[in-house]
Amino acid sequence: MIKSFRKALRPPRDQFWGIITGHALSLRAGRLEYMHSCLKKYGDFLEMYLGKRRTLLINDPISLKHVLLDNSKNYPKTTPGYQKVAEVLGQGVFTDVGEEWKKGRRIIQPTFNPSKFDYYFKIVSDENATTIKLMKDKSSKNVSLNL
Repeated sequence: MIKSFRKALRPPRDQFWGIITGHALSLRAGRLEYMHSCLKKYGDFLEMYLGKRRTLLINDPISLKHVLLDNSKNYPKTTPGYQKVAEVLGQGVFTDVGEEWKKGRRIIQPTFNPSKFDYYFKIVSDENATTIKLMKDKSSKNVSLNL
């Protein structure tokens, strides 16, 4: 059964200053830890605030499809959060908008054809096996391994 799109939940704002800071102080104290704990406690689709700026934290395929494909005009990629992501990932299909996004998506779309999954699975499986063997060899000799 396919679950339908749902409204984002909002974790409680920062204690004391939350009316002004939103979730910013909690995020500043430990961004990844805070986001992970909120996802575990409140679910896979969250609405948070950095001051007065609304931001979404999504870890749910149906909600992600809604935001990135079905209703993308209502979720602009011109936010500071996307700009930070673009600094890390560079410009590409995840961070581009408009015609650039459409062009990039058309180029990569054949890569995600289900008929190619078995081929990709074999590559990933072989690489994992090689990495596991290397890790076991290094650990048996008590040698550090730079991953």
